[in-house]
Amino acid sequence: MTYSADFRAQVIKSVKNKDMSIRQACTFYNISKTALQRWLKDSSIKQTRNKPPTKIPNEALLKDVEQHPDDYLYERARRFNCSKTGMHNALKRLGISQKKTLEHPKACLIKRASYQSKLDSFTQQGYPIVYMDESGFEAETIRPYGYSPIGKPCIDSFNWQAKKRTNVIGALYKKMLFALDYFEQNINSHIF
Repeated sequence: MTYSADFRAQVIKSVKNKDMSIRQACTFYNISKTALQRWLKDSSIKQTRNKPPTKIPNEALLKDVEQHPDDYLYERARRFNCSKTGMHNALKRLGISQKKTLEHPKACLIKRASYQSKLDSFTQQGYPIVYMDESGFEAETIRPYGYSPIGKPCIDSFNWQAKKRTNVIGALYKKMLFALDYFEQNINSHIF
């Protein structure tokens, strides 16, 4: 824990003005004798690390980020046998931050170009292009957390046999939405 510069100055002032001995100051301010002796030599707050990292080597971490740029912290931490917080601090130390990408990670430019050429071909031939999709939502959601008095478990009931899912199917043609219908059941290929 780093103490503020004002606190350090107050403790040093108490000792240098002979108001308190080192032992009395340590007891009164609840600090260790070693810390106070170090402050008397140099009261500045250190902002940099004096020793190289021991648990997560810089070179290995840089290589891992290059090989697996889209891994989550917990996946990277599992490989290095450390905590997520430790991994976060190590990445921050190296100036590596999480980036957002504007393209899907599984996007394939070749397949996209092939799809776009087929779409252009159908459009030139005069075929109407209609986009159809299905979306749905549950009437009830299972909540993973709950509240209960301290020392008592949180027990709730949920009807696992209920099939209360509402699905909506719609079509889009030239920015016009049509053929909307909703179903209170799961959508299969026959219904779609």
